[in-house]
Amino acid sequence: MISDPFVFDVAEAERATVEQILQHNPKMRWLIDVLCEIRAKQEKVIVFCEFRALQRMIQRCIGRLLDVHADIVNGDTSASASDANSRQKRIRRFQEVPGFGVIVLSPLAVGLGVNIQAANHVIHFSRTWNPAKEDQATDRAYRIGQTRDVHAHYPIVSASDFKTFDEKLHELLTWKRSLSDDMLNGTGELRASDFGDIDELMTERMAAQATQ
Repeated sequence: MISDPFVFDVAEAERATVEQILQHNPKMRWLIDVLCEIRAKQEKVIVFCEFRALQRMIQRCIGRLLDVHADIVNGDTSASASDANSRQKRIRRFQEVPGFGVIVLSPLAVGLGVNIQAANHVIHFSRTWNPAKEDQATDRAYRIGQTRDVHAHYPIVSASDFKTFDEKLHELLTWKRSLSDDMLNGTGELRASDFGDIDELMTERMAAQATQ
């Protein structure tokens, strides 16, 4: 996984120092640089990331290098209204505290009905395989009450001598978006099940390419 070499070894991820994380993860270095620029503007940021070990690493790096606590909202976060640290309370805290702020969200745990219009920057630190889910995540900031331009960031690690996983995944998502647009233009309708068909098709395509 190009997002971080530690992400598949949770124990190693927890042991890694911030310095080690930055040394091995160019995307994390990019994230800190971009967050510094956004902090200078006193704006807020949503960072989307699927992997829980990586979510915690992002939280640690932001806390250590920017002296800001970034709450995490994922499938482990309580949805109970009586919980003092519930999902909704974490989001409300992020929205209401003035000035710069960062919240780390799982794109799978925060979907329809969640409005985070206090943020006008959305960073997809890791990408989902479904462009509809990615767009739905970005839409958390595009809500009624948003008065500023919303900036969506898609960091991609590249290399001079080979095509990285990030680059291949970006091409895949671009292809899937164009395919769904063509379907909409051709029929005027696109069922939710169609995205599952596209996922199956692309999984087969990636498997075929891997054997070449």
